[in-house]
Amino acid sequence: MLSLGTRLFFNNSYLDDFLENSGNLQFLINRRLEFISVFFLTPSLIGYTQHLFPSFMPKNFFKINLLASLLVIIFITFTEPITFVVTLPFMWGQAVLTMIVTIYVLIRESYRKTDYSVTFLLSFVICLIGGVQSALVTQHILPPPELFPIAGSIFVFIQSSILSKKFSIAFRTAERLSKNLANEVKIQTKEAVDQKNRALASEKEVSNLLNTMKQSVFSVNEKGIIIPPVSRFSHDLFEKSIEGQSVFDILFKDYDKKGEFIDSFKFFLNVCIGADDLQYLLMRDQLPKKIKLSKEREDTLSLKIGYAPILDDSDKIYKIMLVVEDVTELEKKEKEAKDQEVKSLLKVKRLQEIVSNDKKELNIFIDEINFHILQIKNALKDQDLDAFFRTLHTLKGSSRAYGLSGLSSEIHLLENRIVPLKKGQHEKETILETLKSIHDDLVREIKNYISLIQEVYGKDVTEKVMNTEDSFIKLSKERFEKIMIELTKKLTLNNEFELLKKFKELQNERLNEILMNLEKVVDKMSLYLNKKIELKISGDEVFLDLKETSILKDSILHIIQNSCDHGIEKEGKILIDIKNENENIKIKVKDNGKGIDPDKILKKAIEKGVVSIKESSEFTNVEKLSLIMEAGFSTKVVTTEYSGRGVGMDVVKKNIESLGGFIVLDSEVNKGTTITLSLPTNKNKA
Repeated sequence: MLSLGTRLFFNNSYLDDFLENSGNLQFLINRRLEFISVFFLTPSLIGYTQHLFPSFMPKNFFKINLLASLLVIIFITFTEPITFVVTLPFMWGQAVLTMIVTIYVLIRESYRKTDYSVTFLLSFVICLIGGVQSALVTQHILPPPELFPIAGSIFVFIQSSILSKKFSIAFRTAERLSKNLANEVKIQTKEAVDQKNRALASEKEVSNLLNTMKQSVFSVNEKGIIIPPVSRFSHDLFEKSIEGQSVFDILFKDYDKKGEFIDSFKFFLNVCIGADDLQYLLMRDQLPKKIKLSKEREDTLSLKIGYAPILDDSDKIYKIMLVVEDVTELEKKEKEAKDQEVKSLLKVKRLQEIVSNDKKELNIFIDEINFHILQIKNALKDQDLDAFFRTLHTLKGSSRAYGLSGLSSEIHLLENRIVPLKKGQHEKETILETLKSIHDDLVREIKNYISLIQEVYGKDVTEKVMNTEDSFIKLSKERFEKIMIELTKKLTLNNEFELLKKFKELQNERLNEILMNLEKVVDKMSLYLNKKIELKISGDEVFLDLKETSILKDSILHIIQNSCDHGIEKEGKILIDIKNENENIKIKVKDNGKGIDPDKILKKAIEKGVVSIKESSEFTNVEKLSLIMEAGFSTKVVTTEYSGRGVGMDVVKKNIESLGGFIVLDSEVNKGTTITLSLPTNKNKA
């Protein structure tokens, strides 16, 4: 309104009444002030509109207009009136733009029913019409008089009424506030005190919570300095006050100060603190979740670390909170629980293996074990490494024949400890010490299995069991042997040799029945090798003592393992035929696999140094095939529980020879292999 009044004052040359008639100077002053007042109108209008509607007028529009007007005013101040005409296009452009923006704002706010918007719009339109009419009169387009002074006065009057109303409202508000100031102050003071009390209570609650936690809770700044709050447990964990200390000297003290770990954590603090939480989210996965911390008076602790960014009012991270938990005991308990679970699962698996055999079979197995353990003790006494290894390998096969894969696997690991002794040059004391250790471990494993067997079948499971087709007769071994000695003497004195022969069968084992256990081995190997193999046993009934049946079964086990692993490729059969002849017992083990190529056997034997080229130059096919029964010979590249040790057919040969028998091998490529074991009968032995 002041700008509009000033414009009207200078436009009507009212200044001339206050100045003496000074000619040119009076004209210059009047024209400059007249133009200056014009350029003050648009910023004044924008500023006034912005005052009434502060949330709606473009924020920078007033500043731009004011700056432009000031530049033009400077130009007017220091130039001659004749040049003022240059500013007219700018003046009209500024005025038109200001009017468009103002009308747009007023129409928009009128539509929104903002206070004073309609009144202001009406007065502005009247003033605008008056201004346009006056301009047209000046250009001699319309006849005088000019209506702008009247329209301007109406505009000023309406704006004065608006301001008066606003001032009135402001006054009443001030008066109301003055009357209720005491109450307002009292209310505000009470709220402030309540907020303070709540903050103190919250701080106390947080402090109590931290002090009751069994975790070390603290925060670090960008330099890694520990800052409050710090939980009480932190002192117990680190055994000293940690406030103001470096986290690298407290939590990460066991790490190299110039190492990669410390550099990475320092980089994390420098990047994240002062930034938003996006940086933290990008880098949190690189933070250590678990560390080890050495203690002076205790073992090394295992610590679990959690992290959380703490944000300020501008949503920037200003510190990182760490929650450190001692999980040493928890990890020990978890390990103990896991170990116990593994032991329980192992026990269940071994019990399942045991119950797949009946009581009679397990008694026979235990007798075989005792026989093999005796052989191992004799090999240990004689310091015979090869005999020790062969017997251990045989015991592994015997365990597998009864489906006791757990014991078989343990024996396989014991074999691994002997292999380096066979290959390298070791002192006799070292070899003997290793063999004793293996023997002790073997006995311990066997005792564990026997304990499980007794847990299933009872404590008497190791007694000799006399078996009929439908029932058992239990008799102590001591009593049975005593009766056997007495009856043998009487029958011998009375020349009752046929009856003596029948009677002695009571202490012998039926070979056909013992070999039936090999069906389990073939089924398991078929599954392991992804083959389909069938085993059939036929022939005469043969009764042999425990030593003979054990050696025979182990020998046949080696043979059928070779048939499954080397002979039969995808699908086939293995036949075991037992013949009881007058002077010999013949056992044929036949498969319909791919057979054995004598030339390949010879080549492999030469490579392994079993025989030289010169020695084998005139070998027959039978002699070439017989090379597979030499010690250390194996065509298997990878050692498994089933083959590859090089103690297969040489064991068979030595075992059969130990019983006074011999072995014959016959094979044809693509047609199969037949191995015949010949043993003298008891009569022939005598």
